[in-house]
Amino acid sequence: CVGLLLKLRWRIPLLFTEHWTCYHETAQPQPTRFQQFFLRWIGKKADLIMPVSLDLAAAMQRFGMNAPMKVVPNVVDPLVFKPLEKRPHSVYRFVHISSLDPEQKNFHLLLRAFYQLKKQQAKVELHVISDGDYNVYAKLIKGFEFANSIHYHGRQDSAGVAAMLQFADALVLSSRFENLPCVLLEALSTGTPMISTQVGGVAELINDSNGILVASEDEQALLAAMIEIQQRQYVAQELHQVALQKYSPTAIAGLFLEAYQLVFNKDVA
Repeated sequence: CVGLLLKLRWRIPLLFTEHWTCYHETAQPQPTRFQQFFLRWIGKKADLIMPVSLDLAAAMQRFGMNAPMKVVPNVVDPLVFKPLEKRPHSVYRFVHISSLDPEQKNFHLLLRAFYQLKKQQAKVELHVISDGDYNVYAKLIKGFEFANSIHYHGRQDSAGVAAMLQFADALVLSSRFENLPCVLLEALSTGTPMISTQVGGVAELINDSNGILVASEDEQALLAAMIEIQQRQYVAQELHQVALQKYSPTAIAGLFLEAYQLVFNKDVA
């Protein structure tokens, strides 16, 4: 609102960046009618919209946002999220980092796949970082033998998340909808390979060089990916270099500069 007032009063160009998943038709909850009206109105007044992924840009256009768009991804701090040499260990460590929102993050899917994995492999662990309610899941798996291999670490700051990613062998996300999750950038920057459902802008980051994509809601595909990734070899420093080139503060600052130049080089009256 402040930005819009500044534009109307002082004719200052209005740019805004967008991360919200609400523009996706499958996302829940959907914005209210008032929110939809307000978002479209702002979209008409904006000189440039900067979604964090190409997929989000397409979703916003379908939603009715017709302003010019330039994709500017999320940013990662490579000084915090950096690769560390892993000490030899006999247990393969998966990590899941999310809010545990049952509708979006679909942690139930990962639990089912991990349960199946434990039937085949004894030496695997799942570590969970979240500021969400884990008690629901703890009650669900209480009494199952595989529950002893799931470790909940609660909410962590950036240093704690980085330490867990450096400790882990692979990150796993099982979401139903996403844009460009910051945790994927953080995993990439620590040199940690990733498994994720192919939703939103995730496929714009994950490829064969750094992980495995699986279909949403596909338990067997997720299980197969958790087995396959253990056989693959990744070079942590190579993954980190990609993060530096595409998602570091310097890289993202350059994209913002391009966006400002794009707007200021045109008539914004």
